[in-house]
Amino acid sequence: MVVRRCRNCGEEFEPHVTVCSDCGGPLEDHDPDAPAAAPLAAPPAPVDRRGAVGTAVKVEILASLMSSEEAERCADVLARNGLPYYLDVNRGSTFRLSVPLDRAGEAARLLQDAGAIPRMAETPAVAVAGGPCPACGAQVDAGARECPDCGLSLGQEAPTCAKCGTELDAPWAACPRCGSDE
Repeated sequence: MVVRRCRNCGEEFEPHVTVCSDCGGPLEDHDPDAPAAAPLAAPPAPVDRRGAVGTAVKVEILASLMSSEEAERCADVLARNGLPYYLDVNRGSTFRLSVPLDRAGEAARLLQDAGAIPRMAETPAVAVAGGPCPACGAQVDAGARECPDCGLSLGQEAPTCAKCGTELDAPWAACPRCGSDE
């Protein structure tokens, strides 16, 4: 059975979903029953998570569910820049990349600049925090669903109860007003 997962955070999604709703990362289909792919050649100077003298090394996972080609590209970028890293093989022959915690920011910037991993938003969306409209520059209030000047849609309409019209916390939540779960 094929499973669709986020390449960055590993969340599973229905087949019709194309982008991770948790982190915005790209989704890939994986067949856990498929035969394992040949492992990558040993990466140059991987991090031993026990450290050089046997002490534990705290690591941060920068990417997960990567293909062997993506893992190899990340390994090349980090090795060229002298950064230690560690690649784990996940079920389904995908890879997870981690780096020492104290080098995570540097490694993420290098990999993002090289296009090896997607850039993460550094600031909250305009619809969440407010700020200038990305289309026209007009000031948008926090929580707005569209720009007051140009009408650019900044977010989805909140789900509402089919019976009484009350705004719901989530589409599947029971209505706090009438109790309906339709």
